[in-house]
Amino acid sequence: TDFINIATDAHYHQFSQEIRLQGNWDTKIGKINGVIGGYYWNSYFDRKWITSGDFWTFISDLSGYDLADNTWSPAQAARAGFADPISGCLASRDATPVATGGVPTQAQNRFAIFGRVQCDPGVPGGGAGYGRGLVNKLYEKQQTDSVAGFARADWEFLPRLTLTAGVRYTWERKHFVGYQSYVLPISRIGVDDFPGNADLTNSWTQVTPTAALSYQMTPSVLLYASFAEGWHSGGFFGVNQNSADFLSNQYKPETAKSYELGMKGQFFDHRVQLNVAGFLNDFANKQESSIQFDNTTKTVVTVFTNVGGLRYEGLEAELQWVVTRQFNIAGSFGYLHAKYTNLMIGYPSNQTGAVPIINATFLTPRAAPKFTVGGAANYTLPVGPGALTLGAKVSWVDSEYGSLYNETSSFVPSHTDVSASVSYAYNNYKVTVFGRNLTGFQYEAPVFIAPLFASSTWGPPASWGVELAAKF
Repeated sequence: TDFINIATDAHYHQFSQEIRLQGNWDTKIGKINGVIGGYYWNSYFDRKWITSGDFWTFISDLSGYDLADNTWSPAQAARAGFADPISGCLASRDATPVATGGVPTQAQNRFAIFGRVQCDPGVPGGGAGYGRGLVNKLYEKQQTDSVAGFARADWEFLPRLTLTAGVRYTWERKHFVGYQSYVLPISRIGVDDFPGNADLTNSWTQVTPTAALSYQMTPSVLLYASFAEGWHSGGFFGVNQNSADFLSNQYKPETAKSYELGMKGQFFDHRVQLNVAGFLNDFANKQESSIQFDNTTKTVVTVFTNVGGLRYEGLEAELQWVVTRQFNIAGSFGYLHAKYTNLMIGYPSNQTGAVPIINATFLTPRAAPKFTVGGAANYTLPVGPGALTLGAKVSWVDSEYGSLYNETSSFVPSHTDVSASVSYAYNNYKVTVFGRNLTGFQYEAPVFIAPLFASSTWGPPASWGVELAAKF
């Protein structure tokens, strides 16, 4: 069914530059290794969506819209002398253009479809040229500039005991322009005539420190404790139908505090490497895609917002063992306890109409399996003039949810992934035959966009391939 097709045309470029000055000093108070530097980042993107198919014609017939009483319908349009609500939308369009970032007037919106989605300003009143072939356009662009200065030093103030301290100052600015979506006849698909836009700029500054204490217990065993702060800048949610919504759909920076306590060691003549760590990551103003009520369209929409706090606590262990010159094995274990400390979202997600915003901390964070276990082995033996290596890897992942709202359909059961490879190396050349996900396990991660849409992502199926490599 040719119901909805979304074509995206995107352009992106970036430039970054970092300058560092590093040095080592032996002083009366101990050894100091330090670095100081600066960083600059610039990026630009623009993106256009064109939605075609029968969807907008369907919406036109389904929800011709009068702001006063929500009663406009195709039958009423016909009684008013219009072919359909689109024609009414055009005929009632006010001559005054929409102010930048402003809200269309009632006259402009009187017969607008799907809330305040507007019609093509370049089509004469009465809908001439529309017919039944309708498409919808959205367009956005953004420029980001980020400047940072940083310094970090390792100070061995006592034998084998080192204190690390660092700080980073970041300034970031985003200039975003989101254009008013509009419905147009397919005959004018190549003409851009957006009826308005929201031109927004915001900037943020953040100071993020880090500190660590490490003790070289033996030449092969290191104990450490560390703390670090990080952040992800705020921004603008670009997938909006109406330019006025860009003003409300802005989000603040996300911050995180990370604590880690661990050991890294080599044993048995450096043939065994063991790393063990416990960690806590505490997020504030977590940025998530969530369902919210949209006053404009009188329904629910998917937006990107700050939804609350999230905490990850866990343990990780990694082991590598060189059993012989030809045979080595590796293993890993992970335990993760993930919990929202605050989660303000609209719930339930599949409800049309007014959706209450509640503290939904009872939900389980997505993509957070409680246990993960893995193992791998490689065996190499001489064959002819080269070497043949046999490899296998097994990983087990506990059950998890694939969506924010923990829908039953997004539940991914625990599963085992098996991969294997055979490679042959000769001089600087190597050929490898591999197989991945040999058990063939697949899962679906659906995303619901109420009230009309859902999309799904499937996990990769069993696959195999051949790799060729050469070193020069």
